Amino acid sequence: MGIKENSEEFFKKASEIFGKIWNENPGIFFASSTRELAEQGDAEAQCKLGAMYHNGNDEVEQNDEEAFKWLKKSAEQGNALAQAHLARTYLYGYGTKQNFQEALKWSKKSAEQDNCEGQCVLGLIYCCDSGVKQDFIEAIKWFKEAAEQGNIVGQCNLGKMYYEGHGVEQDYKEAFKWFKRAEKQAQELGGVIKQDVENFLMAIKAGGNINPELLNKMI
Repeated sequence: MGIKENSEEFFKKASEIFGKIWNENPGIFFASSTRELAEQGDAEAQCKLGAMYHNGNDEVEQNDEEAFKWLKKSAEQGNALAQAHLARTYLYGYGTKQNFQEALKWSKKSAEQDNCEGQCVLGLIYCCDSGVKQDFIEAIKWFKEAAEQGNIVGQCNLGKMYYEGHGVEQDYKEAFKWFKRAEKQAQELGGVIKQDVENFLMAIKAGGNINPELLNKMI
């Protein structure tokens, strides 16, 4: 697998991770009260309702079309989190036709409000050959913005950029630093995320010799 395909797979998986983190931790929302507020035009409630539909739970059946509808309503009111996740729906075609330019537009709106999820999505778009001109320098700029806010996906993506030398000079020490910063959160999240971060840390510490199978893992 070439560098381009390798990176696209890595960053797509990273995007899925932060979506999973968001989906599994949307707070405790009750569908009836959230829907009532959303229908009254409350942007935060619309974003929460979109999250509920995207993930599905005991009260709301998973429905990407409904998720898209409510995220768009919230995003159009300027909700930065909704804009970030609306960008993801356009990027991967969840509940709507895939549209890279719309993904770019909404991720920019979110990122410019200093939302770390929006910054990560924007970085992902610039990293991958997704209908938008690949620009590793722009990607690293936005990953760094997110990473410095403590966002685990931003930290891991930034570490990966330093590891591979995309947009920056290859620097295993800097790669290790960012994966190390992600380690504490990875410990709390557990599972595959924790194991992959630990594997990257050990490999980079050993001299940056990471086998291709591990390199393709999500973080």
